[in-house]
Amino acid sequence: MASSSSSFDPVEKTDSATPSASQAALLQQIADIEHDGDSHPREAAQALERLLPATAPFSRERLELLTVRGLMLTFASEPEAADKVAQMFDNWVGTPHANAAAAAAALVRARARSLSGNLRQADALVSEALARLPADSPPLTRLRYLFTQVRVKDDGGRLED
Repeated sequence: MASSSSSFDPVEKTDSATPSASQAALLQQIADIEHDGDSHPREAAQALERLLPATAPFSRERLELLTVRGLMLTFASEPEAADKVAQMFDNWVGTPHANAAAAAAALVRARARSLSGNLRQADALVSEALARLPADSPPLTRLRYLFTQVRVKDDGGRLED
């Protein structure tokens, strides 16, 4: 199933008249990779890693990129790599996005624990993630957290049956 262009190859950043347009384009690119990554999570995680230099340290864009990359790594059955991403958020203490980073770390760890069968810990972590998620988080971010919560609950329900 060869195609002329891969949906996982990050497009070069184009110059923009305003930084916010550039940031919005980058966030859209991350969302597109996340969407395509449902069927190819390892490739999506690699594409996100290639985009990392396009994000500023401790920025909203880096927060989004690392969160999605961590989740993609869990879906690709790479829990150690996902945990390394979660550990990166530990360095965000004292930054403007510290609470969101702590929530993202808990989210990635929750999904990894769920996939490894540790559902009690996964449930506690996803609850922590939702509690720490800033109220002004974008709808797509909230949806990602709620989706993870539902998946953890669903995984737990299957084991009880």
